[in-house]
Amino acid sequence: MTAPQTVWVAAVDHKHGTNLYAAASEAGLCTQLAAYCLQWWEQEMPLDAPDPIGMTDREIVSFYFEYFSESGGDEWHIVREIPLAA
Repeated sequence: MTAPQTVWVAAVDHKHGTNLYAAASEAGLCTQLAAYCLQWWEQEMPLDAPDPIGMTDREIVSFYFEYFSESGGDEWHIVREIPLAA
């Protein structure tokens, strides 16, 4: 019997719309979300934000979305693990 398979999905809501992401693993999804965050880092982060070079994907995603949450910004994200039917 094979282990149940899952897909990891995320939605990022921002002032221009919503981006959807999917991956076979949580790490793969985190890599995609980090790429999104890095695309907007210089434009959206405060001047005293840490340099993302040297940060892990998880640290980049956490810092980016925590900043928006704490500052009352208009971006948010949601991540879900979805089991696939056999």
